[in-house]
Amino acid sequence: MATPTNQHPTIDAETIKKLAVQAQLEHAAALKFRQPRIADWRANEELYYNKKVPSLKGRHNVNLPIMVGFVDALLSRIDTPPSLQFKHTEEADLMLAQKVTACWALDSSPNHGNWGWKDLLAKKLAIFTGRGIFKYYADSSDGQYRSHLDICDTYDFLIDPNAGGESEEHARYLGLDNIFLDKAQLNSPYYLQTAVAEIIKNTDERQSAAGDTQREKEGRLALLGLSLDEYRRRSGVFQFTEWFTTYEGKRWYLVMDMDGGQVIRAVPLTVQFEKINPETKDAYWPFASFAPKPDKFVYWNPAPADDVREINISLNITINQALDNRQKVNFNQRAYDARVFRSPQLLKWMPDGLVPAVSDNGNIQTAIYEFKTNEFTGTFNLLEFFENFIGRMTGVTPGVQGQGQEDKVGIYLGNLDASAERFGLVNKSYSNMYVKLGQLYLNGLYDHLTEERAVRRIGEKGIEWEDKISKAELADKEFDIIISGSRTEQQEQELKKTRQSEWLARNANNPRLNPRFLDKLGMQAADFSDDQIAEATTLDGGNNAEILAEAAGENQKLF
Repeated sequence: MATPTNQHPTIDAETIKKLAVQAQLEHAAALKFRQPRIADWRANEELYYNKKVPSLKGRHNVNLPIMVGFVDALLSRIDTPPSLQFKHTEEADLMLAQKVTACWALDSSPNHGNWGWKDLLAKKLAIFTGRGIFKYYADSSDGQYRSHLDICDTYDFLIDPNAGGESEEHARYLGLDNIFLDKAQLNSPYYLQTAVAEIIKNTDERQSAAGDTQREKEGRLALLGLSLDEYRRRSGVFQFTEWFTTYEGKRWYLVMDMDGGQVIRAVPLTVQFEKINPETKDAYWPFASFAPKPDKFVYWNPAPADDVREINISLNITINQALDNRQKVNFNQRAYDARVFRSPQLLKWMPDGLVPAVSDNGNIQTAIYEFKTNEFTGTFNLLEFFENFIGRMTGVTPGVQGQGQEDKVGIYLGNLDASAERFGLVNKSYSNMYVKLGQLYLNGLYDHLTEERAVRRIGEKGIEWEDKISKAELADKEFDIIISGSRTEQQEQELKKTRQSEWLARNANNPRLNPRFLDKLGMQAADFSDDQIAEATTLDGGNNAEILAEAAGENQKLF
């Protein structure tokens, strides 16, 4: 989190001490609860990064890139980030909703927050671990509004075991390990300087040890032959935990050395985030997540990669056994009569080789015996079976991986439909998370939009409007958050349009149908907006929604 320059509020030492003790107990409970999932995450990553298991000398040890293909194929099907749109709940707020949407489009664009790229990286983490987690916040430490979307490594994130999997808002506590700050960042009135001085005084001891989550996280780097040990000793940074907890019915925000129990910041959450959640009567936790396999009562869900891990391991064993068998067939073991072959080293094959032999009866064939190894078949049939099995169970079929053989439109659309349904669950969970991110984004605008901000929006007739948005406009306003545009939804829409077009072609001259309805359906299939359709199908040209919104806004001012 960016460090504001505001002074740390006065909090009595006894309260800070109690918060520290509570946070350490909560952290330990959350860490222990999550621990069983670490083994699965590591096993998935080992297959993806081609970490070989120990094998006997002389045996083949080949890893098939099944996990790599599965992860990359699944990621390619869910790589399109949803589009977020704020919709007005009152007619007078139409243009304000457009301005908020324009703000979001600017802050999330590749040249600013680059949400689309972060979106992709979080999805990849979710494929391995079963949970993709974001932290959102805004700040205005120097008087200028800034928006921040951070990806949370699942190795760093901890949460109340009783939170369930529906929303982080149900947690009493949660937080992030492995927050690194240097001396310049710590030298700020934002932090309690007495605690900072104590930590810096013990620099060598503080930097020499890695916490549990740090060791777990470094295991991923070890798969690639990388290590942070030397960096941690020489980097000049200090490791902390951001902890969010509930104390005496109120939500708090802490920054602390979790192992040592030293707290360098402890404030009510409303000091960090002003906007209040009407359900909890407190500030929102700044986290939002999604799970490809969502469960209301489980936060640390199974991961998609878990589904193919055992298959990948089984096929590795199968292909290595097949290679061992082929090697035995090609280079079979033999026995020889030492009385006949006095120089056995010459029995090794060589071009035009001559091997001296001594035989009383002149027949040397009986002096060599070859141990036969029978070939076994069916390896490739087994590989094909598992490939098809993975496709049926996960939806990552050869067609999804770009290997489909469909040449008929009907078959192709049917397979697209089945694929869209399979990936729809992932996208629904992801879209649900974006609703929370949209709310956090609105909160950040309200908290930190310190001056009017110029935005460019699109009017009802496609005209670009230069406009400004201010914090005062956002007070007490509510918006619906509409999520659309994921690849699965686009695919579903294309299928829907195709079916509508086919139906329209069959019924274009049906006298029992309303011609205006047919026109409307045709325009929907052609991607015209509802406002455009209303204007085109209304005889008087329709009403301009922006003019009505302006009139409603003027009426609001009268009351």
